[in-house]
Amino acid sequence: TDEEKKEYIEIIREETEELAVVVKRLFELAKMEQNMFIIDKQMVRFEQLIHTITERVRPAFEEKNIVFSVSCPDHVLANVDPERIQQVLLNVLDNAKKHTPSGNRISMEVSESKHNIITVISDEGEGIPEEDLPYIFERLYRVEKSRSRKSGGTGLGLAIAKEIVESHGGTMEAKSKLGIGSSFVITLPRGENIE
Repeated sequence: TDEEKKEYIEIIREETEELAVVVKRLFELAKMEQNMFIIDKQMVRFEQLIHTITERVRPAFEEKNIVFSVSCPDHVLANVDPERIQQVLLNVLDNAKKHTPSGNRISMEVSESKHNIITVISDEGEGIPEEDLPYIFERLYRVEKSRSRKSGGTGLGLAIAKEIVESHGGTMEAKSKLGIGSSFVITLPRGENIE
């Protein structure tokens, strides 16, 4: 029937989009392995980068009735590739949104030390089982295998995010408690302060 055709065409379209994302991410990882992945570092005002990300994600968070709080000093310079760091932070925030129930909180807090900029993204979501935590940055690893298709996970986003952070000379780690939430800590080398 026409109705069935319409339904199957929609399924094919969704699967095609999903495959396109997987292929794109696999190409990114292949480029990283061959050192063909370009990191275009420049001095950027970190709070401006955070503001851009906040503006992008806030509507989706509001739609899901998630309370989103952001804190970032206004005088920090970072020597980073802004597009790639946005990709990292958007990936972590999107994961947090998928796994945080309506009405709960997600926060993004930026602080600085003498040599680093530390960004902590925390959620009041489902949390990650302790046995899965050591593997979440591995390629194609998905915590909830049965639900990963529904939530759209490819198991590549965090692997790419960590590679990007490490290619900046930084680190990325996760802490989580099942049923309480997760925190991702992203540490990047900083630039000089603006006087």
